[in-house]
Order: sequence, then structure tokens, then C-alpha cells
Amino acid sequence: MLHFGPAGVSLLSVQNNHPIKHYNNLTLSSTMEQSSLIYASTTMEQSASNKFLLDALQQLKSEMVSHFDVKMDNLQMNLDTIKLSLSNLGEHISELEQRVGGNEDNISDLGKRIKTLESENAYLRDKVDDAENCNRAYNLRFIHVPEESEGKDICGFISSLIQQLFGKESFTTPPAIERAHRSPMHRTKDSKKQFEYNGDRIHIFPDFSAALLSKRCQFDDIKKQLQQHKLEYTLIYPATLRIIFNGKPLLFKTPAEANCFLQGAVKS
Repeated sequence: MLHFGPAGVSLLSVQNNHPIKHYNNLTLSSTMEQSSLIYASTTMEQSASNKFLLDALQQLKSEMVSHFDVKMDNLQMNLDTIKLSLSNLGEHISELEQRVGGNEDNISDLGKRIKTLESENAYLRDKVDDAENCNRAYNLRFIHVPEESEGKDICGFISSLIQQLFGKESFTTPPAIERAHRSPMHRTKDSKKQFEYNGDRIHIFPDFSAALLSKRCQFDDIKKQLQQHKLEYTLIYPATLRIIFNGKPLLFKTPAEANCFLQGAVKS
């Protein structure tokens, strides 16, 4: 029996009152065709989408490569500039090192020359000072001579003063005085021997140069200590301290040497 329905044509066969298999070939074929069309459409859309995405990625890659190429070119240019600057800086540093080395050699030579000149200058200064003191060997300083006591003839006054202070047994005739003058009184220590003139105490000192007088004054503190410990001493020319210790004379060129000896002697 044929039966027409909405889904298509179906063939049925009845035998011994039992139904046979039901076939829906037309409906299956139609569904497969629709599925095939949908699949084909979807595949085309996916292919077009993949192609668009691939083109976009390719374009992005191209743009990025181009951008990186530009940046790398700029970076390379900067690196080349830095290399050139470093090369120039290295040359300048080498030149400066050579100049510094040369200056160090010159400074070393100048230092040696300065030491030589200082040594020569000290030697010449000592020679000049010694010559000055030799020239002053016959000069004397009279301290605390009353003002205006010399009158108009200062040389004659000093000549008679020396004879009066030392006695006529030392000077039978007044000594000859080449020249004499008054000068500002320098601060000095009392001499061991004192003289009096018309009730005034007169002190007589050698007329040393200012440089030698300064050297001799450096021994003042150590001389006070020697006096406190009752040790005999003498400051001999030009500026050497002689100390008598246990009956033996000891010579010291500087106050530091004398002080070191004194500290050891006191402790012992």
C-alpha cells in the first residue's frame, strides 16, 4: 500500500498481518544535501576567515619587521657614534696619561732641584749669618744705660764707661770706640755678671744677629730646667748647649736633644 505523507512517500507491505521495514530514503537524501550545503558554506567561510587572518598576520609581521629595521638602524647609528666617541675618549685619555707621566717626571725633577736649592740656601744663609756674627764679634750691647747720660759724645762716654765698669786694672787707658749708637732694647735674659753705674744696674751682652739670637733663645726653657736640677751648663757660640754631667761635658745642638738627655738623667 502506498501512503503519501508530509515527509515524502513511504512504501508499506502487509503480509500475514505484520508490518515490514519503513524506509525514508527521500527525507534522508534531502537532509544530507542540506548538511552538505551547510558544510560547504561553513568551510568556505572558515577558509575566507583564515585567509583574512593570515593576511593580517603577514601585514603585521611586515610592519613589525619594518619598524624593527628602522629602530635597529637608529640603534646601530647610535652605537657607531658611541664607539667613535669612546675611541676619541680613549685617545684623549692616552694623551693625558702621557702628559701626566711627563708632569710627574718633571715634578720629581723639580722636587730634587728644590731640595738641592733648599740645602744650598740653608748653607748660604748659615754662612751669611756666620759672617755677620763674625763682623759683630767686637760689638757689645749695654742694657739699662740711663737716657741722655752719654751727652753729645757717645763714643767717649762708652769708652770711659767700659774703663769704669771693668776697672782701670783691666783697661789702663780708655779703649778706642769706632762708633756707638742707641737702639730699641731687645728682651734679653740677665747676664751672669752685673755692673752698676751711678746706682743703675748695667748688663752687657754680645751683639749677635737676629737669626742667631733666635736660635740661642730656643734653649731658654731647657736652661731653666737645668737650673732647677742644679746642673752646670754653658751656651757656647754659635748655639750649642754644653752640660757638665758627672764631671763630663756633653754638647747638644738642639733643645730637643738636650731635653731628651735631661729627662733620662732625671729618671736615673
